[in-house]
Amino acid sequence: DQVWLRPRALGGTGVKPDTSVTVLGQRLALPVLLAPTSPQRLLHEDAEIATARAAESAGTVSIVSTDSHYAFSDVTGAVGS
Repeated sequence: DQVWLRPRALGGTGVKPDTSVTVLGQRLALPVLLAPTSPQRLLHEDAEIATARAAESAGTVSIVSTDSHYAFSDVTGAVGS
């Protein structure tokens, strides 16, 4: 006999799943942190600043590389928190 598996993850619950998590006392919407990478400027002119803004809009954080194109204060100053 053949058995067919039909995955239906969280289907039909009628409830939006809560993926939020607390990391070092900060509440994040996603259990994902953006890892530091370099050289980001090859992909986008704003490099780490753009990554930090994207992370903030997704409800998570970006970890800034020690080899960042921008000073840490510039990256943190570009986002709201």
